[in-house]
Amino acid sequence: MFDFWDLDCSFERRAVDCMWANHEQAEPAWQIGTTPLNKHKFISLTGTSELPDGEFAVVHLKSGQASTLITEPIRCISGQATLTFRFWLSGNTRLDVCLLEDKILEAVDCQQIVLKQPGPALVDLPGMNHPVRIALKAESSSQGMALIDDLVVMGDICPSVIRHHGVRLFGSGLAQIPDPNVCRLLSCNFMEGQTCLYSSGRVALSQSNFKARDGAVTAFLFKKGKVAVLESPTFRLNAAARIHFLYRNDANTSVVFVCHDSISRELESCFKVRGDSAGHGWHHDFMEVLPSDTKFYMVAKLADNSRSARVSITNITVTDVDNNIACSL
Repeated sequence: MFDFWDLDCSFERRAVDCMWANHEQAEPAWQIGTTPLNKHKFISLTGTSELPDGEFAVVHLKSGQASTLITEPIRCISGQATLTFRFWLSGNTRLDVCLLEDKILEAVDCQQIVLKQPGPALVDLPGMNHPVRIALKAESSSQGMALIDDLVVMGDICPSVIRHHGVRLFGSGLAQIPDPNVCRLLSCNFMEGQTCLYSSGRVALSQSNFKARDGAVTAFLFKKGKVAVLESPTFRLNAAARIHFLYRNDANTSVVFVCHDSISRELESCFKVRGDSAGHGWHHDFMEVLPSDTKFYMVAKLADNSRSARVSITNITVTDVDNNIACSL
């Protein structure tokens, strides 16, 4: 079962917990964007100085293109409901909020957003006694873009008989089992000095890297080696997954981050690891990866007030989003 608040989405953690998705075979597709943005360029494109914060959904459109973001099926809307969100448009981009028939995805109600961006927009959703989906459709008569953030649904949504797992923005909408071959590719316990297919090249201006020893990869951080990076092999997933791992670092001497696809961004755009104790000084944490991801990085950074630190990582495993193991080594 789910309630109206399950449809809320701020696109944090790459929207893995959101029950919104691209319309099947949508081209171009909505993507996850993240701050910081070029403020001057953003103002020139949208005409507003109020920027999104954190993560958001964005689609880039060419002339005549359209793209739709939809919820998973809603069994019915028993009374009045409202959808609120912030939005930014550029060029001649138009944004409509529609209710779609669940099976055939034909619009039964559409409302164009005409108020000043970034809103928030507030849209009344009429009562429906049959399954529907809420849709956000962006289309443009010239080159443009649309950004959406802070989706909130309030009202009387009929509970579903079955609570599906959250529709991933790039996923299929079901909790599929990740490809066992990818699971075997990414799983590693670093035994016998082996790093599997992980690598640890040195970062510019840092002399530290991860080396395999004693069933883990360990990096020693110091003044001339403040950062070490463990890079995954390239992979291609068929479904959303979780990458679990154990890590150990001395309290307050270092910080560990996990990053998707590129470490060229500031570390503040990555996710800081805050795992639970797994005993013997080890902590457990995980990161979400999507079918759109092709690589991830684990980054160890010396704390600003520390002279040296040691960070170890081991037991990297892959599960589905319900923490079921996706393969056996």
